[in-house]
Amino acid sequence: MKYFDLHCDTATQCWEKHSGLREARGHVSLQKASRVENWVQVFAVFLDDKQRGVEAWQWYKYVSGRFADVMERNA
Repeated sequence: MKYFDLHCDTATQCWEKHSGLREARGHVSLQKASRVENWVQVFAVFLDDKQRGVEAWQWYKYVSGRFADVMERNA
């Protein structure tokens, strides 16, 4: 099976639940991906509708930075 998904909130879920990508409990994890022949995933950072401007940008930078660390540990 091949898998291609253009949106996934796993990056935010990893931060909120203090979990890694290997065992993430959302739709995507490295354990689940091991059952797929080929896969592509675009990760998104969820922003609350109330977050705007600088606050939204700071949240994005924080979560995406933390997720970059998770990705590096699972290269």
